[in-house]
Amino acid sequence: MSATRPGLALDITQSYSSLAGGKRYRGDLGFTDVNRNDWGLNFNHSQEFSSTSRGTITLELPQHQSLFGSAYLQQQFGTLNAGVNMYGQPCAARHDHRHQRGGSLPRDHAAPFLG
Repeated sequence: MSATRPGLALDITQSYSSLAGGKRYRGDLGFTDVNRNDWGLNFNHSQEFSSTSRGTITLELPQHQSLFGSAYLQQQFGTLNAGVNMYGQPCAARHDHRHQRGGSLPRDHAAPFLG
């Protein structure tokens, strides 16, 4: 991580927005540690779909080796607000600790039952 490494680290961020009309939005696209070999990418977008609904999506590619994402949707129903938050990462980025401790193999690497 760049916070513990000596030397110059260059980050570039581009922001965008539109406040006109009923569908306002804003976002940022950022490249971190552009001048290093462990650069990263961040993306964030928030949008108002109507006066009662909005959403946000975030994608992160830290050190260009992993991918993380999240999405949030919110809807207003009179005085009640309801929201859904989703997040995830690709299965290849997950780490199965059972394999390290000599436990059972992950499901996609299990030995065939017959044959």
